[in-house]
Amino acid sequence: MSSDVPHRSITDPRTLRALTHPVRLALLEALEQDGPLTATQAGELIDESPANTSFHLRTLAKYGFVEEAEGGRGRQRPWRIRRAVSRVQGDELTPEGQVAAQALVGLLREREQEYLARWLATRDSYPPQWRAAADEMHLTLHLTAAELEALSAVIAAAVLPYAGRENPPDALPVAISAYLIPLRLPHPSTPTPPTPPTPPEPPTPPAVPTPPAAPTPPAAPTRPRSPTPPAPPRSPRSPAPPASPAPPASPAPPASPAPAASPAPPRSPAPPASPAPPRSPAPPASPAPARSPAPPGSPAPQSSPEPPGPPASR
Repeated sequence: MSSDVPHRSITDPRTLRALTHPVRLALLEALEQDGPLTATQAGELIDESPANTSFHLRTLAKYGFVEEAEGGRGRQRPWRIRRAVSRVQGDELTPEGQVAAQALVGLLREREQEYLARWLATRDSYPPQWRAAADEMHLTLHLTAAELEALSAVIAAAVLPYAGRENPPDALPVAISAYLIPLRLPHPSTPTPPTPPTPPEPPTPPAVPTPPAAPTPPAAPTRPRSPTPPAPPRSPRSPAPPASPAPPASPAPPASPAPAASPAPPRSPAPPASPAPPRSPAPPASPAPARSPAPPGSPAPQSSPEPPGPPASR
């Protein structure tokens, strides 16, 4: 038995949010079990109005989870589910996608708990062969990461062929949930598998040699400059005439002796009763005669003493 059901990896946050709605999950379950269905038929199964059901079906079709089946128009057109195995890989999601995926997984876990509670409540109503065929499996195995990955692949290979076949008439929808998850973090002493060696980088191709530069053409010869004519010789300057000797200076005439001062007349005694007459201002002293300059080389004559000035009269 083989399966040709396509696989789909969901990473778009908008697609994850489109699934995170209880009405849309109920529609997918109804189409999976009883489809194709019109919006009116699906609304009766999930207890929703045809208008609300039609809106959610169009939203699911926009993100590729359902499609229109043949026949009918408007709300009477049938819808069917697009069979695909959808996977959500947390390591491939952006932070926004991880938030949307957590909300979707939480809603799916709630529906799985509803399935289990419904089975436990109605188990005795099923025929004996179905009660015997139903099973629950709870195991704790000690596996390596490689063994856990291999076991997951074995379970998927055993289950997926039943997803793409034509359903037999006596088949019933069966919920299969498998949790293959580690229960604790690895011990710190657990050796980490060695990192594969990095492949060597390809050798760098040899550099293309740069072609030699074209030789620079020789510069054009410079025209020789015409020689500068020599400057004409200067005419000799005539010698300056000798300076004439200065005439000897004439001797200065001897200074005339100053006249002797005349003796002052004796003062007459002042009468006792009469007041002293006011003093007349003394005449200024006569200036001494100017001396003639001495000739060069001869000693300067001694200056005569100045005669005393006339006594001041009272």
